[in-house]
Amino acid sequence: MPSIPAKRRMISKRTGIISASGSLRQALWCWRDPKDKMHHKLGPHPLESMVRYVEQGGKISTHEDVPDFIRQEILGAEEQRQNQPKNSHHRAASSPSINITNVLPSPSSSAAHQMAAGEASTSAPPTRSNSTDCLNVQGCRDDAVIDYTDWQISQARSDTWRDGFQRCGAIALEKGLDLDLLYKKGPTVYDGQNIIEGLIEQYVRDIKFWAEKVRPRRREFESATSQSL
Repeated sequence: MPSIPAKRRMISKRTGIISASGSLRQALWCWRDPKDKMHHKLGPHPLESMVRYVEQGGKISTHEDVPDFIRQEILGAEEQRQNQPKNSHHRAASSPSINITNVLPSPSSSAAHQMAAGEASTSAPPTRSNSTDCLNVQGCRDDAVIDYTDWQISQARSDTWRDGFQRCGAIALEKGLDLDLLYKKGPTVYDGQNIIEGLIEQYVRDIKFWAEKVRPRRREFESATSQSL
């Protein structure tokens, strides 16, 4: 699998797409939307798609030449980055300090606290694990697991990360878990599997985003392409 710099060199040789500063030598690559003139960062998956598109006879000489399905990949990846939670350490550092004074409760206040705790436990909303709502993932369920795993792999540069995502997908298929069941069961599915904890968390966390944002756009493009042939 070519590295990011290698992919950029292939793009520079095979297309005329340029960076935000107008130079092919810049490290930060982006695509400028012809409609609103906004610049969007190019990740590894859109770069791979550009290379394949040009290798198959497509032409990308300007920002306007980028085909719609690659534009959707660029916008989808950017939306995912924006939806990721901010660094929790930064939030903790900026939070004001809190002084806590330990006071033994009286018998009456202790009983009131137990009653309030009981009411809160009965009225708490359902967690992801026991939710009855199903993810709307169209198409064959095992194909969806494979497609989702391929998408996760495309978002990583490190071979260790890519192998970890590949193992997550393989284990899900071996256990007969579709994306809906995997999302509801959570990361505990991979207990004892010797996969990096953060990769497991990412793999399970991103299922809903992929099912609702990425896959529908890709299927719309595939449908439009098949109708035009």
